[in-house]
Amino acid sequence: MADGAKRLFLSLLLVLTALLLPDGRGWADCHQPCPAVLLAQLQQADRLAGQQNWAQARQLLQQAQQQGADHPLLWGRLGQALLQLQQPEAALAALERAVAGCPAEATLWQQLAQAAWQLGQHERAAVALQRAAELGGDDQLARQAALLWAEAGEAERALTQLEPLLERAGRVLVNEELHNYVALCLQAQQAGRGLRHLERWQPALQSRALFWQLRAQLLVATGAFGPAASSLRVAAALAPLPLEQQRLLADLLLQAGAPAAAARQYEALLQLQPDEAELAHRLLHSYRLALQPEQALALCERLLAGAPEARRRPLLQGRAELLYELERYNAAAQAFDQLSRHPAAAGAAWLGRASCALRQQDRTVARQALEQARRYPAQRAEADRLLRQLAQR
Repeated sequence: MADGAKRLFLSLLLVLTALLLPDGRGWADCHQPCPAVLLAQLQQADRLAGQQNWAQARQLLQQAQQQGADHPLLWGRLGQALLQLQQPEAALAALERAVAGCPAEATLWQQLAQAAWQLGQHERAAVALQRAAELGGDDQLARQAALLWAEAGEAERALTQLEPLLERAGRVLVNEELHNYVALCLQAQQAGRGLRHLERWQPALQSRALFWQLRAQLLVATGAFGPAASSLRVAAALAPLPLEQQRLLADLLLQAGAPAAAARQYEALLQLQPDEAELAHRLLHSYRLALQPEQALALCERLLAGAPEARRRPLLQGRAELLYELERYNAAAQAFDQLSRHPAAAGAAWLGRASCALRQQDRTVARQALEQARRYPAQRAEADRLLRQLAQR
């Protein structure tokens, strides 16, 4: 989601930077009469702009303005030069005057959108870019205007405007636009809406791995972890998944109640990232849920060998429980004894030690361990119950 927002911002930045044209000929059809002196100055400014000499072009245009010139072509070219010189506030003022006199020039509206965007005036930028799209009959500009509405806080308007445009794009819809659409849906907390549209576009886009990856993102947002995992598996069949999505697939399989499949995925990831402790712990959890205690115990022992003290307690508890599950009661008893030295786990450790003793028919050790366990409030009721059972035997 953060990634989606970042991608959306970068997309808009690139789009609006690209609006700047290398010269002013795109608005040469403004129909207001242009005095010959001013026309000569504009032509000279065009030559300077063509040489990327924007500072001299601005100086020439400002001199013309100071000499009393007032024409949309002057204001448009001045606005363009100011944009190139990173002066968006002055550029916006000049371009507002240009569109007032030349309201049918799409390029002027595009550049006005850029100036407004740079000033953080996202709604003004959206209005301007949408006007440019309408004048030019340009669906691509209209899609970009929709993204600007989203930046202006109008997510619903952005989605409503964007969806029919994306449908018309069909197979030529570029990946970046798919990313942007899904980012908008997630930002607006409308993952279900996004899924419905992706379903309609599926015949045209289902051969792209990205389609299935984005579908998985939307499914995760709705809590449909199993279908999300299935989507990522389809994506993986079409193209190798990035590491973060491989990890997401493993997490989704675990959430969806498929721990054995999750374990296989975590195993593959650990081959690529053998020092990633969190992955190893998730693999351990998967083994236990998948009822694979031997694999879990071997991994637990390996993790304990290099674990810092802060991470040892849960691993010691896991090892003791696994040894008990495997009916290795002598080893489990020793593991529970070791665990009892950790105050946060002592109560549970003494209960575990008593269970081992009961399995070994050692009533004396079981009673001693239960007396220790009842000192801890969380274990007292269970310890008292087992003590009563021992007294009745």
